[in-house]
Amino acid sequence: MAFKWIKQALTDDTLPGHGERWLACMAALLSLLMVAAVSAFFLSGKDVPIVVASMGASAVLLFAVPHSRFSQPWSLVGGHLISAFVGVTCAQWIPDQALAVAAAGALALLCMLYLRCLHPPGGAAAVTAVIGGSEIESLGYLFVVMPVALNVVLMLLMALLVNNLIPGRRYPAIPKQTRRSPLDEPQGTDALKFSDSDLEQALRDMNTYIDVSKEDLNAIYGLARMHHQKKQLGDVLCKDVMVREVVAVEYGSHLDEVWELMQRYKISGIPVINRAQRIEGIVTLSDLLREADVSSHQTMGEKLRSFIKQTQELHSDKAEVAGQIMTKQVLTVKEEQHIAELIPLFVERDIHHIPVVNEQNRLVGMITRTTVMGVLL
Repeated sequence: MAFKWIKQALTDDTLPGHGERWLACMAALLSLLMVAAVSAFFLSGKDVPIVVASMGASAVLLFAVPHSRFSQPWSLVGGHLISAFVGVTCAQWIPDQALAVAAAGALALLCMLYLRCLHPPGGAAAVTAVIGGSEIESLGYLFVVMPVALNVVLMLLMALLVNNLIPGRRYPAIPKQTRRSPLDEPQGTDALKFSDSDLEQALRDMNTYIDVSKEDLNAIYGLARMHHQKKQLGDVLCKDVMVREVVAVEYGSHLDEVWELMQRYKISGIPVINRAQRIEGIVTLSDLLREADVSSHQTMGEKLRSFIKQTQELHSDKAEVAGQIMTKQVLTVKEEQHIAELIPLFVERDIHHIPVVNEQNRLVGMITRTTVMGVLL
């Protein structure tokens, strides 16, 4: 049994890659160094530790698992300050040190659970207040302020700065609003469909504290579903189903030409490319409507025709060409990407078409929401 546990620990393939591990290491090094240096400046001449030992444990959480519930700002701040307060109280009111240590750790845990700020290093802060020695004992409740609160504020600032500079991370881990549509659901009669409320109820039914949010569970389920769809669909890449004859315009194309192309091909978006066939933006029906005044009782077609006519009058304050009204931030996909990877893009961005580019970033095709739905069906 012990051998099985050791083997499982050594072969755990759910850990992050080597790059992420080194990023976590360097983030912890930089943050702890900053906390120690700034705390030493403010606590210079005072007979107190410049860094509470629990900061080392907090660094592990903040930079190795920044999206964990244990790592969020209220968990970090509340967990430390409340636990330190509990620890000082136990140290002052319970003469026996062994009993004071046990009470401090247990009561700190209880307080953190009820106040929704569970942070494992907080337990260490509570115990430190009891066994930290005469220097910490002499501080009394000042220990909660100096050095604990000072360390916590500095560590929080570093976590906000460093984590948000690392690509792919967000801190604090604010839940993102997710959109659901038929395209987002697995296909077939045995499709598993559930809502956020179902996930919340499932977490409550577990009747234990699980360090995962419903947003993370949704993300995990979404990724697992995508890998399942990849296996079901086989090697279906974007280049296999994209429309190769793409209608595109250049930066200087007049808006009447753009509108005429939209009508002729019954499309709602046209990529704007340069002479090297690289995408500079995209003009959508929404872009045209944003420039036209649609507040009156005219029909959409009438307003667009009126808008296009105005552009022919060369008013200096009116947009004339595609490049003036295009959306510059364009979502594109590579022609070698698997079709399953496009499903969350269509759903989360609520878009209907995505330009496809090659390795040189040149426009080679267009793929639509309808195409992806057709492949899935």
